[in-house]
Amino acid sequence: MKRLDEEPTCELARELLKNDQLGRREIVAQFIHLLYSVNGPYSIFIDAPWGTGKTFFVKQIIETLRFGNPHIDANAPSDTSIFDSNLITKMNEDPFLPIYFNAWENDHFNDPIAPLLATIATMADKTKVNQERNVSDIAAGAIECALSLKGLNAGKLLEAISGSDFLEAFRKRQELRAKTEELVSALLPEVANKAVLFIDELDRCRPEFAMQLLEQTKSLFLQDNIVVVYSTDRTQLAYSLQGVYGQNYDCQRYLQRFCDYRFDLPRINPITYLEAKRVDIHSGYCFTKISRRFIEQNRGSLRDCNRFIDKLKQGATYIRNDADCQGDWPIAFSRNALLPTFLAMAEYAPEQWEQVKTGKCFDRVFEFAKENDKFMEYLDRAIQGERKYIEKGAEPTDGIRKSYIEDLCAEIFLDNYDDPRLKRSREILSIWGSLDKKTLRTLTFPENVIAEIDN
Repeated sequence: MKRLDEEPTCELARELLKNDQLGRREIVAQFIHLLYSVNGPYSIFIDAPWGTGKTFFVKQIIETLRFGNPHIDANAPSDTSIFDSNLITKMNEDPFLPIYFNAWENDHFNDPIAPLLATIATMADKTKVNQERNVSDIAAGAIECALSLKGLNAGKLLEAISGSDFLEAFRKRQELRAKTEELVSALLPEVANKAVLFIDELDRCRPEFAMQLLEQTKSLFLQDNIVVVYSTDRTQLAYSLQGVYGQNYDCQRYLQRFCDYRFDLPRINPITYLEAKRVDIHSGYCFTKISRRFIEQNRGSLRDCNRFIDKLKQGATYIRNDADCQGDWPIAFSRNALLPTFLAMAEYAPEQWEQVKTGKCFDRVFEFAKENDKFMEYLDRAIQGERKYIEKGAEPTDGIRKSYIEDLCAEIFLDNYDDPRLKRSREILSIWGSLDKKTLRTLTFPENVIAEIDN
């Protein structure tokens, strides 16, 4: 099976902008207009939950800024037809230099500033910087100065108040700030009027590293020709930082110190995302209809959808290849309704699914699925086909619905014939065929189904 959680490469970012199936081109343009409306030093938080495509969004902004910068090197893409001509003209006349730093990929360093400065320095190789400015030498001096601080970041500086140690640390700090300003200035103005430093994946870093990175960038990038953009889930980052400052510390207020403007990235509808991935979610199978409802209700992230895509494809193939079992309602219901419910529980409510698959609490299934109208429609049809549950013509109650599901779950998950739940199900359920217990228990489809999908 192919990994669907695709790497946010520049090429893929451009492709998604061109096709715009996810509707983000307008939001990219909106963000770039925001960049033109602010004066440095300025900081922006792109705020959205994990797995909602923040990195793709950042890469799309970077690619757009590169499109519009006439001083980017010859290898930069040149197709600007997918963007508004007025925006491209503005970027040509007043260009930005985008710099991308993945914080998570660098949090194995003890101090974040050295790899950050090295990242900024590499822009000299990617742009038409006047090499007489000795960018490499400037960067080397800044990095050497950063390393000499030996972990005395802004937050810990006041702890070193023993005379000469404090003065030396303070002097080094001032020297580092000057060298950082010199490094940024060496990249400008031949290439752009302003630099935009994108710091991505901050919420996935070690708490200590994230804290240092925030404090260092705030104290070092104070010049008016740079804007710092943090891409993060601010809520998760605040929780992470509580591990450093303590559970009673107001980390949300702490983060406000580093944010001049919060840009809330709109969520992408998961159904729109699945359609863009060319997953058939409009087939007539009850399995697909019920699965779609669960996806819509749980509003999962794009990363959640990626994990669910293979299961959706395999499940639809499994149902399509299955022999007709409509006359045997328990078997039909288990495959068309319970199976997609179990898949959704395993993805969106794993603790509840654990209680179900271990036979501890079957009523979790009804509680999880009762808001899914497609599931409930199929459930009522199945109950109407069972003579022992309801009188002909009567309407099922929630009590009857819950009992039917619990009886069927007992047949699927229990092996001890002395269990009263299994005894009851054997007395009341009318099962003429065989339940596919292996698939229902493990949520793993037969090999022939997987092979068909792969081919």
